[in-house]
Amino acid sequence: MKNVIAISAVLVLTLGATSFAQQKKADNQKDIIKATRWLSGTVTGFETGDYLHALVKDSKGQERSFFIGGGGTDYFLALHKGKKLRISYQVVSSYIHEAGGRQEIERINSAKFGNLESGAWWKAQRKKYSFEELDKKYTPLIYKAK
Repeated sequence: MKNVIAISAVLVLTLGATSFAQQKKADNQKDIIKATRWLSGTVTGFETGDYLHALVKDSKGQERSFFIGGGGTDYFLALHKGKKLRISYQVVSSYIHEAGGRQEIERINSAKFGNLESGAWWKAQRKKYSFEELDKKYTPLIYKAK
């Protein structure tokens, strides 16, 4: 019986240490936001690799590729493809496993069409629809825009 208790104690300590090590590793992989910038531009489409990227033609006519943040931003961009948007993006040091570690990326975190802001739009959509309904409604727009 003492052996069972001792083994249980070792397992608890080992699992606790493993969990702490995983948490510490996760902390090392957190995004570091270096800057937030704005641009006026038009979403021209999307491209996919390991991640979905929005293609944006800026006010100078240059097409740029951006990672996309969460909160329905991808759906908002797809819904407003071809329209002039005010886009907020972050310059981020991000841990990207597929790239082998930290990379500096530019990631869209919000967009505005007139007075409609993507975060407020997303909150209103989430009140009306489930994630499944939103996926069914807006994901085809992304694929159509490729």
